[in-house]
Amino acid sequence: MSLFAPGGGTLPLEAAAAVRSAAQAVDRLRSHGTQGRGMSAGARDVLVRLSAATRSGLATGEIAHAGGVSSRNVTGVVDTLERDQLVRRVQDPHDRRSVRGQINLCLRLVGNQRRIEQYLSTERPDQPPP
Repeated sequence: MSLFAPGGGTLPLEAAAAVRSAAQAVDRLRSHGTQGRGMSAGARDVLVRLSAATRSGLATGEIAHAGGVSSRNVTGVVDTLERDQLVRRVQDPHDRRSVRGQINLCLRLVGNQRRIEQYLSTERPDQPPP
């Protein structure tokens, strides 16, 4: 590494390498259990964020900001989760222009864990085979 660090100060390069390695490990943990089950790590992240939200849910922009992704990306993920009846969109009571995502109320009340496990274990036609 000393070839890339004039004066022999390799500490910043070593720190950057450690951060990159940690980020890769976090990505592997995020995708653990979702591979081959028809759900992306992004969809799982949206479900986790919505399940931890208040009853009013979260706006697309709030989900995007928390996840460090674009609102467009979150909209596509929520479209898929809504189609699969895992989340629903509701009008924001304070802002007519805004829509909020919520975990499907049926999932919250009855069989949330079972429904999500079933969803994760089924093959979906819009996903490539494992």
